[in-house]
Amino acid sequence: MLRAGGFFKSRAFCLPQILASPISAKHHQLPLDTRFTVNNVNSCPGTLNTYVTFTGYLGQPGCNYAYGSWKNGLGNSGGFGQNSAYPTSGPYFTRPVDVPTSEKSVQSGSWNTTMGAPWHQTLAPNSPPGEFSGRVVNEYASGTGTDSCWFTNSKYAPFTAITKPGYGWDVNGKNLWGADFIGWKLETVQYYRAQNKVPCGARFSQQMIIDAAYSPDNPSSYSGPYTDNHGVVFYGVAYEVNSLGGDITATTVTSIRNGQVATNTTWK
Repeated sequence: MLRAGGFFKSRAFCLPQILASPISAKHHQLPLDTRFTVNNVNSCPGTLNTYVTFTGYLGQPGCNYAYGSWKNGLGNSGGFGQNSAYPTSGPYFTRPVDVPTSEKSVQSGSWNTTMGAPWHQTLAPNSPPGEFSGRVVNEYASGTGTDSCWFTNSKYAPFTAITKPGYGWDVNGKNLWGADFIGWKLETVQYYRAQNKVPCGARFSQQMIIDAAYSPDNPSSYSGPYTDNHGVVFYGVAYEVNSLGGDITATTVTSIRNGQVATNTTWK
């Protein structure tokens, strides 16, 4: 998200002073990056310059780095930043990446017989609205789970971890991502009922990562490389560990996400 006033830091020349002053900016969305133009009527201290115009791009992932060209009232011009999300050296034109503090889950939509219940998450803080729009969140396993339904020689493997490590979701303009399907398959429910294993259940953890470009000022939790479910390598910030699972009884099936429970009474 493009902000006016101190949005980026540069370690190359007089950009911090320029961008700390009021600016006007116009930007529009391109397929990968956001192009912007910034006009600043103030000057760098100690010069006769009357304006600086930046034309550049906010890069993905993270929208926390920029690159492009500049010109000023003295006829000088040049470039700033790097067209790279993960540069190995400076000069940098970056800011600390925005990281969610939490996410709120709501179960909505029909249960899927092979994936369980759909959950939709809203990232916080949502200030300004759409703060994380255009970002990607990915899930990974965290720790070892438990499955009290499983038994030796069961036809199903223990349900003790997420099934698609690295799976990712796009965050929309309302800071919403999903659906994240959580729970048992219908055929597995029927099997454990027939084996007289109910009531029983499974619990496991889900580590969420949000993508981010490199910045020297990123939080210490910035790390990688991670690999998503398509084999794409990226870096990001871990922001939440969720408790997932589900229980089976003779008449109900539940889907659980961070203490919230959705119940299905129609699977027989």
